Amino acid sequence: MVDIAILKEGEEIRVIEDVYDFNQAKEKAEEIKVSAFGIISGMLNVLDKSKGDTIELTNNKKIYVPFWYILGQGTFEYKRKTEYSFNVEPEVIAVRIDKKEIEVNENESKLRFAAEDHCFESATKTILQSALNEKEKDLDKYLEHKTKKIKSINDISGESVEILPVDIRATFLINGLIKEIYKPIHADKVITEKVEISKLILYYRPVWVFEFTDAAKDKKRTIEVDAVTGEARKVERLFDKSLVGKIFSNQNLFDLTTEIAGNIIPGTGLGLVGVKLLKQRRDKKKKIRKSKETKEAYKKKKEEE
Repeated sequence: MVDIAILKEGEEIRVIEDVYDFNQAKEKAEEIKVSAFGIISGMLNVLDKSKGDTIELTNNKKIYVPFWYILGQGTFEYKRKTEYSFNVEPEVIAVRIDKKEIEVNENESKLRFAAEDHCFESATKTILQSALNEKEKDLDKYLEHKTKKIKSINDISGESVEILPVDIRATFLINGLIKEIYKPIHADKVITEKVEISKLILYYRPVWVFEFTDAAKDKKRTIEVDAVTGEARKVERLFDKSLVGKIFSNQNLFDLTTEIAGNIIPGTGLGLVGVKLLKQRRDKKKKIRKSKETKEAYKKKKEEE
């Protein structure tokens, strides 16, 4: 049975710190507020100077948007019995290998001998994904910025702060990650068969939200300004009052052990030996590169033991 380990020390909640404060973000929003109401409305506001600027900031809040960063590594060390063969010259009747003389098959001038392969494979997989039911690209750019570790999301809650709830749970993502890392092996003896989740971090990125109202036309528009990148854009996001003050516990976010053991292992066939043969034919260059990577990984493993 494969050993699945989720390191508790790798479980964290981190908040990406602001690069743009409220005033700087407000300036960004002010720059695009006219266009947010449409070209015609914007032109009318510009042309009708007598009425002045009828677009005013009527509401604002800060939201924290969650996304997951998960890092997993797989380590597989095993032994398998293999028969090797190679052609020899017609006059050769036996070959001595490591003090053992092996006779040549006289019908085909080929030497066959039994051996045991000592194999080692490793794999790494990273998941960087929104914790909401929506797709977000380029989340890796946020990892370059300064962050702070918090004990609970209560540390960032407050007046005019909305913390968006986690819709996609870590268990679901880890399930898929394990299935990608794990590969059934053809082995007679398994030494190590382990998948380790070393990083399980829930990040929250800050966003400023500004609601503008055009009193003359009784229209409202919402503009978001990314507090990290400074990017400003019109959005349809509403101010969800039901989320204010809502509490999400760390236990709900990270209590995975029972769920992983109960749901993932039976459903994936992990730990089966001999389910599939390793591919026998591989591109020569790939084999050389893989062999080099394997030796380096095995050497590192031994140094850490």
